[in-house]
Amino acid sequence: MSSVNLTTEQFQAAMCMAVADTVAATGVKKGSFLNCTLTFEGRTDYWTTINFLSAVEAFKAVECISDEDALTSIPLLLKGDAGTWWRIVRDEITTWDDFVKSFKFNFAPQKAAYILYQEIMSEKQGNEATETFIFRKRMLFHQLPEPKHSEQQQIDMLYMLLSFRIRERIPRHSINTFDELVEAARRVEQLLQEKDKLETDEADAPEAPITPQLPSVHRKKKCSYCRNSGHKESECKKKKKKSSVVIAEDIPSTSAQHTVEEVHASPRKQPKFSCIGCGAPGVYRSNCPTCRNKLVSPESPPPHEIQFWTVNINTDTRARPVVFIEIEDTTSIAYIDTGANANIASPQLYSQLLKKGYKFKQETLDITLADGIPKLYPVLVTEVTVRLCGKDTQTTFYVLLESKNNLTLLGIEFIQAAGIVLNFAQMTWNYVDQNGTYELFEEDSVTVSDKMRDSGIETTPAV
Repeated sequence: MSSVNLTTEQFQAAMCMAVADTVAATGVKKGSFLNCTLTFEGRTDYWTTINFLSAVEAFKAVECISDEDALTSIPLLLKGDAGTWWRIVRDEITTWDDFVKSFKFNFAPQKAAYILYQEIMSEKQGNEATETFIFRKRMLFHQLPEPKHSEQQQIDMLYMLLSFRIRERIPRHSINTFDELVEAARRVEQLLQEKDKLETDEADAPEAPITPQLPSVHRKKKCSYCRNSGHKESECKKKKKKSSVVIAEDIPSTSAQHTVEEVHASPRKQPKFSCIGCGAPGVYRSNCPTCRNKLVSPESPPPHEIQFWTVNINTDTRARPVVFIEIEDTTSIAYIDTGANANIASPQLYSQLLKKGYKFKQETLDITLADGIPKLYPVLVTEVTVRLCGKDTQTTFYVLLESKNNLTLLGIEFIQAAGIVLNFAQMTWNYVDQNGTYELFEEDSVTVSDKMRDSGIETTPAV
């Protein structure tokens, strides 16, 4: 049997003749999309539209449907909004190429290059597989206009978006293609899964039983007071030390009525502890009558406890994370503080809220600052709507009247209300009920200004 080499045109012509013979034998009408099972509802999505067109053109080529018959029978595949669109533009389209061009223009709009670059670089790899993450990014690269980036350039742009656990095990110089990167990432992820499973199994494993030690033949004499060996009760230093120190139980219960001067004037030896508020010896601050009378008086309202903690050490430490919040048309810098259970407004933000007509209610609250001592402070309270990355959250802000230099803080109240999940290791965060990962910016002024300028945000000074 001799082999025959056919060109592409000859092969397509032969296939169309075979299809025509089959159609003639079966009696099925040729030259239409009658037997095509594809449909299009009019969803405005780039890849949905492109995939539909590719499948339709493949069916058209296999069935040898002419352009005229294709335009006549294409309404069989267009449903919903797509069918309505076709009835409107039918008279304006005369060729199949005109149909493809108009169809892409209406249902696969081409995004601008700067928007595609923003979508590529704004999101880092989260918990999804590296293979899936790279596939999504390469779909965005495919939509960029000519000239296209080379594969090496695409890898360079995506490498720093990968998870740190992947990058530390796959050096950039060790990969040249996306296939090599995906293959190496699969091996690393498999090893990481095995490591996590082993650590979980070891944590859940029961502790080994402790083998009891046999008693020693030669036992040393033990002290009957402290139960330690090597000395007698008459030589016990702990007993002597306890007998020489006046502990809290030795002070009569009526001593709570004495003043601080009477306690200090007592000839008895001073106890080891004292009130951290006024210094009265022998009493804790929670039981100190002097401090209690200062904190709570009949005229003062019952305290509403909020705790506000923040520590700033002026050494070479990590920068604190900040985000950009919007209150109406004002953009401000706010520090994320998981140690504060309330939101604190800076004096500058307070002045901005006053200009916008917000109403404040004055209260006196028991506040614990970084020194750990609760005190009564006059504060102002208001309700505001904070917008963070397109999501609005109703929250409460407190203004410390006695503080002039404090920062704007978002505490646990806002973090839980907004549903924020923080990832301090990679300086990112995301909403628990939404897709997408956002960046936590550093507090450094230069970095913050650059980030805000790159994001198109106009800074609001001193807020």
